Amino acid sequence: VLALALLLVLALALLLVLALALLLVLALALLLVLALALLLVLALALLLAVVARGGKHRGRCGQQK
Repeated sequence: VLALALLLVLALALLLVLALALLLVLALALLLVLALALLLVLALALLLAVVARGGKHRGRCGQQK
């Protein structure tokens, strides 16, 4: 009986450890996704800025013509 109880306790402990490990992995994955999202947003902002500048220059060129 004691052996079975110890096995159950060890199994529960292992499950808790695995759950914590999964939570840590998920947290790291979320941080990575957020970092990538921020990088993508910055890249899009730079592209929009460049396109906006290009559009302004094109507009000026069109006005000059």
